[in-house]
Amino acid sequence: MSRPRGRIKKSGRASLELELEPTADVLAGLALRRRDGQTLVGFAAEHGERAIECARKKLTEKGLDAVVVNDISREDIGFEVDANEVTILTVAGEQAEIVQHVPRAPKTEVAEAILDAVERCAAEDERPTLQPSIKAVGLRGLELAPYANHA
Repeated sequence: MSRPRGRIKKSGRASLELELEPTADVLAGLALRRRDGQTLVGFAAEHGERAIECARKKLTEKGLDAVVVNDISREDIGFEVDANEVTILTVAGEQAEIVQHVPRAPKTEVAEAILDAVERCAAEDERPTLQPSIKAVGLRGLELAPYANHA
């Protein structure tokens, strides 16, 4: 399929077909290159009743320590509003999956709950621990510092 040059005009068309190309799976790539002591957290924008099931699959297939699930089918949380509601799935060592639901709240409160869950996950991790790659800044907003631990 050829790429158009310039703007695609709407006039004179009954429909428009868009072909998407797959992108690299960044999260799976990070899991493959994970160093001792790193805690890897993914985020899953899922839709509807199977959101948790899909996130469980992502958690295990990608080898994550935690996954934060947003149900994007709801209009009162998530994008373009000041509140969110998430479910956090974690696996600590050989223990069974731990599920934490964070009810609808301002996004800053939800971010604090996510950070708390990640900190617990990192503390329970049995792998050798280096300095964490996630640090709190200001009012516990997250600043990601990938690869900050490598010498």
